[in-house]
Amino acid sequence: MNIKAILSGKMQIHLFEVAQQNMEDYMASKPIYTFYCKLHDVLPETWRLIQLPLNRSVAQLAYAVMTTFEMQARHLFNVTVFKDPSNQNSLRRSKDDTVYTTDVDEDREVYGSSVADAVATQIDSVFAPGHREAVLNYDYGDGWKVSIVLVDIMTDPELKVRDLPRVIAGAGYGIVEDIGGTYGLYQLEDAFQNPTSGTDHDIEEKQAMREWFWLDHFDMNEFDRDEMNSRIKKIPGIYQRAYEKWKAPTAAEARLIMREN
Repeated sequence: MNIKAILSGKMQIHLFEVAQQNMEDYMASKPIYTFYCKLHDVLPETWRLIQLPLNRSVAQLAYAVMTTFEMQARHLFNVTVFKDPSNQNSLRRSKDDTVYTTDVDEDREVYGSSVADAVATQIDSVFAPGHREAVLNYDYGDGWKVSIVLVDIMTDPELKVRDLPRVIAGAGYGIVEDIGGTYGLYQLEDAFQNPTSGTDHDIEEKQAMREWFWLDHFDMNEFDRDEMNSRIKKIPGIYQRAYEKWKAPTAAEARLIMREN
């Protein structure tokens, strides 16, 4: 065995680790974007305050937001930037609005020339002090919408890039997949909070709903920041592979996403 080669290999590993640490320190000194994200049409208000580093794509921002609102990457999504932010709640889309998507060629047939590549576009080219707002659209059937508002651009030399993305604060649970939108969410909460109220038929329907969605409990007010920060470190990368590489989650990853661990 060549001792010099072994030492050389160890030195290369050491230098790589030093360079990686220096890069993490360097990245932490770069701008950090803070976004206020709020789920539309849901009470009590469900929102998150999320931080990401500068070098993230619009798609990566979407994966982070989806993770924190319990969206499980089962459906298509886009991030729409409205030329006139007051049109966010309108069903009409202007030709001047920009739709960021992970499938540009296919979605261009739907949205026209306003489609842009969410993977290739970094957040700093979309969000700036003069233009702070966008909307994440997820599951076009259930029609979930999350407003995304840039609230701050900051630097924090003490914050390492490995600590990002992170959730600073939040409230409310998020969505349940394939529940039928906001109305279905309220029905599910009632099924858990008031399981024996109503007629016999109502009680049977509530029981069937609880069993159908395989949930032990459900509370629209539930939010655990520490738990969410653990999830936001792991799950967005799984979603990135799913949407950009068409790679399905492993069995262990699926259990993590669905909170079966």
